[in-house]
Amino acid sequence: MPENVRFVTLTYAANMQDNSRISGDFRRFVRRMQGAYGRFKWLYVKEKQGRGAWHLHCLLFFDHKAPYMLNSDDDHPVRDMWGHGFVTIEAVKDDANNLGNYLCAYMTDDKETGKKGARLLNYEAGVRLYNCSRDIIRPIERSISFEDYKILIADDHVQELSSRDSIVRLKTGRDLHVRYKLYRTDHE
Repeated sequence: MPENVRFVTLTYAANMQDNSRISGDFRRFVRRMQGAYGRFKWLYVKEKQGRGAWHLHCLLFFDHKAPYMLNSDDDHPVRDMWGHGFVTIEAVKDDANNLGNYLCAYMTDDKETGKKGARLLNYEAGVRLYNCSRDIIRPIERSISFEDYKILIADDHVQELSSRDSIVRLKTGRDLHVRYKLYRTDHE
């Protein structure tokens, strides 16, 4: 539910380029935030600015309506809990199901040039660009043949299917998140 989610951007005032520092800074921020606002699940993606500085785009998922978080220049407790620079807080509006696409765009697309995926060239090989709390449900990964894939997409209970993450709606109404790796059995 969108009202249970807050979108938070955390920046560094300094030109912080040490990627290894981010996870510790974020872990301390989460501890402070959970002390003030209660338990929540989280997910973040890292984005590297043109000047080389890192910042984070985070989603905070509460089990209830997300608490109001002051966001003014004079009184900004979340900024104080972050302690490294600027913070923006936004409510999630409209389509909460597209949050993954929204965050991926921050990691990959270059807004200045309008090129999709161009920002990936700014990152060193092997850098993990995202992280999430342990209680975030990850997709189940399965390998299926192309023939089985064709059968699966014909199923009425499949709500959405791609070669990446898919949602299979079960007869019970529950959604099952699955990641498929496709392979061919015919060797043409």
